[in-house]
Amino acid sequence: MEDALLDVVINKINYTLGSKILETEKLKLKKKGIEVDNLERSMDRVQSEFILLKAQLREKFIRVPPDNLNTIREVASDVEDIIEQYEYFLGNSNLNIDHWPKILNDFIYRISRANVSSLHIEECRGWNERAFQTEEGGKLTQWLLDSTQGCTIISIWGTRSETKKNAIKEVYENGDTKRGFGCCAWLDVPRNTDFDIKKLLRDMARQFTGSEIIEDDNLETRIKSFLNDKRYLIVLNDVEGIENWPLLDSILPHNNLGSKVVITTHSEEVASLANENHMLEMRNFNDLPDYLKCCALYCSLLPKDHLIERKWIIRLWIAEGFVCDRGYSNKTLEELGEDIINELAEYSYIQVLKKGISERIKKFKTRELTGVTGKEKFGIALDGSDISDEERNAPRVFVKKGNARELGATARYIRSFILLDENTSLSWKDFEEIEPNSFNFFNKLKYPFLKKHAFTNFKYLRILSLRGAKISVVSDAIYELFNLHYLDLASTKVKKIGSSVGKLIMLKWLDLRLTDVTLLPKEVQCLKDLRHLYVEPVYMQVDGTCELKGLQTLKKIKAERILVQHLPKLKKLNNLFIIDVQGRFAGEFWDSLSRIRCLKTLGVVARDKDVLSLENIQLSENMEKIYLKGRLEEINPTTFDHFDSLKDFRMVMSQLQRDPLDSLSKMNGLVNLRLDKAYNGKKLTFCDGWFPNLKKLELWRMLSLSEIEIKEGTMTNLRCLCFSILPKLSVPIGLSYLQTLEKIEVCYMSEAFGQILAASVGTSVMIICTNSIQGN
Repeated sequence: MEDALLDVVINKINYTLGSKILETEKLKLKKKGIEVDNLERSMDRVQSEFILLKAQLREKFIRVPPDNLNTIREVASDVEDIIEQYEYFLGNSNLNIDHWPKILNDFIYRISRANVSSLHIEECRGWNERAFQTEEGGKLTQWLLDSTQGCTIISIWGTRSETKKNAIKEVYENGDTKRGFGCCAWLDVPRNTDFDIKKLLRDMARQFTGSEIIEDDNLETRIKSFLNDKRYLIVLNDVEGIENWPLLDSILPHNNLGSKVVITTHSEEVASLANENHMLEMRNFNDLPDYLKCCALYCSLLPKDHLIERKWIIRLWIAEGFVCDRGYSNKTLEELGEDIINELAEYSYIQVLKKGISERIKKFKTRELTGVTGKEKFGIALDGSDISDEERNAPRVFVKKGNARELGATARYIRSFILLDENTSLSWKDFEEIEPNSFNFFNKLKYPFLKKHAFTNFKYLRILSLRGAKISVVSDAIYELFNLHYLDLASTKVKKIGSSVGKLIMLKWLDLRLTDVTLLPKEVQCLKDLRHLYVEPVYMQVDGTCELKGLQTLKKIKAERILVQHLPKLKKLNNLFIIDVQGRFAGEFWDSLSRIRCLKTLGVVARDKDVLSLENIQLSENMEKIYLKGRLEEINPTTFDHFDSLKDFRMVMSQLQRDPLDSLSKMNGLVNLRLDKAYNGKKLTFCDGWFPNLKKLELWRMLSLSEIEIKEGTMTNLRCLCFSILPKLSVPIGLSYLQTLEKIEVCYMSEAFGQILAASVGTSVMIICTNSIQGN
């Protein structure tokens, strides 16, 4: 826990010393005779001490006395306060220059007191391993000594780590444990790719007999015969997947002598192989790599039942400063954030609930952390229950229910405030009559930072998420939150964003989806650090001063001609959704997009009744997903020749007269294809060799389509096929050629279609029919 807090501060110092936005503000001060070098040297010194202390805390055989643990937490929080305050003053253009010398002297004095180099750290060999010898170790020992007949399978599920391995081995090596078994073996199971059953069996036999076993074709039979009349104990350490379990299980006799098989794994699926009530979870927070700890801790603050979306949590991590380039990757912070999610899944710290068609994690839930103390120093989730004095100082607040009334005026400065429940009733009326400096903002859901005179405890906010709040006006106080990195007002009734938004120079995320905002002020284009801008269809005022050089996401924006002309300036733009594109400017539009080389995801909606030509479409070779909505001119057979990297393509309301599949088939990497009211013809033909990587095909609302022919050798990896509102369609010819097909979804089709379809594919393919239409 302590090293996670230190990591937060280390990353924030890195950001403060290296931010280009803040460097601009420092140069402005320097021109006025104000030097910040002494303060930043002090920050650098503290950072070095924190890095050294963190390395000591990671040592295997150390123990920090409880009083010193509290000191580390307090010092880390104090330094974080100083950093946030320094950033706040740098961002405050209204601050009188005469105040700066006193401010800097105060910061230097305060940071000089942040000394952790003299803290006492004890050597304590075996301390970490013996932590297992409490409840979990006692339970494992009890199960191993249990005299119940039959072969019992026990699983220990959790993070792959030496700590876990050593702790379990200590129980295994215990003399009292081993005395009850006729033979014992500890086997480190190789990864699936390196799995060699004969090598594993030779190791088993060596431990049974004490001598090396030469190559033996009958070894499996001999070992099974050897074990058949013995009470044995076998530990299969670090089993990666269930693929090889049937083979292992067939070798181990299920005799009635009380034998035990212990499986250690990081896979929940493997852990489920255990007998009922014989599964232990062992997930120690300290086993995680440093760069994962803050992210795991952050997720653990969320309610256990909260469904976490990948993109949402990654944005929060980045805004908090938890995700950083560790110096050996050309990936974006968002891509590094996704790597972290994949690693947390690998360590079993999250439960994956939904994956996309390309197997990317989309939604997950968090698991309970063990081995964590002092979590309230990091943050809390308020659910209406009582909170402790320590929790009143939490710097990060998630609100599940807005009826907690315990927080007092002694609370520390809040870093993050996130509303989780969109059904929580919030309105500006609730923010009235707030006493300045008060933190009792949960009394009738009052939020003092939203009144200009009453947000003293909130002015260092980095994250403010009021998604779903019943508000229609943005208080001017919001525009004084100069540290703000993340502002989410989605699903509110907000109608206007003021020109003062330009003051939020560190803002990276602005989310205005499902609001009533129709126009973005020109000051938005001055937010140099803005990375993601989400809006409902709005006009955005732009001119020659557009400085959104770091913008990665722009959704959903109206295609004014001047905006289209400025799009090539957005060199890092990788996700664009643009509406109201006019057919007469199609050539100019595609030309602008062709110069955005980072573009990966594109959504284009044509103006009503306009027809778009794709003749000049030349997009980035990195394109992965395209959504086209609106009438299109007939597609040239070579239009999509250079879209090999495309994974997802959707055409909606295109109203083509000719079969488009010949052109679309050039996209060999396509994984998902949706044609929705895209074709007015009667027949679609899928030919040999087309769409070799396609996994999902969706055909919707093509009212004239009556025939689909599927030829042998097409769509050789298709898993899912969807039919919806195709009133004239007969059951496709050639379905039997789709050897990998697992599921067919049928929606708003006739009962007769569903019945004939079921008869034609048999029981090997699951058919899901919803809202079937009576009759033919």
